[in-house]
Amino acid sequence: MASKKLDTFANVAAIQVTETAANTQTSAKFAFPFSIMDKMALIVSRVEFDFVNLMTALTASGDRMTLALTAAATVVNIMNPADPLIIDSAKISRYDLGVAASGFFLRQPFVKDYSNLPGGGLLLAPSPLYAMVEGASAAVACQASFRIYYTYIELSTDEYWQLVESRRIISS
Repeated sequence: MASKKLDTFANVAAIQVTETAANTQTSAKFAFPFSIMDKMALIVSRVEFDFVNLMTALTASGDRMTLALTAAATVVNIMNPADPLIIDSAKISRYDLGVAASGFFLRQPFVKDYSNLPGGGLLLAPSPLYAMVEGASAAVACQASFRIYYTYIELSTDEYWQLVESRRIISS
């Protein structure tokens, strides 16, 4: 049995994550109505990363906030692009240059568009799927919001287990 597309229009899932304390990695799980046994997948065409309290959290040069979409809450380093559990990430750092009164407007959210990829986006298992935030040298607990645009697809058993194994979901 080949994969079967169930959706034609984009759905939106949103979640907000706040660190439990400043400079700690914190995650929140998306609540899709599928388990890993349902053989359902998401084709994610777009992700919006929004650094919610950027101005109050990053108060000194060198402060950093990192956001990530992951396939497990057990990720140790969300800045490691080689970790198969990390689906994608966004990072913002503060660097002070020139006089203290200088400034600029930051346009948010940071948008990652995957719609031009083969198949129309990233193929992900809907469960488990986590949003993570981590501050470094931040003055207060970092807060972020995530919006993902997706369609559902039903996979054959073989296709689904290939997807699961590619993200090491079984071991998490």
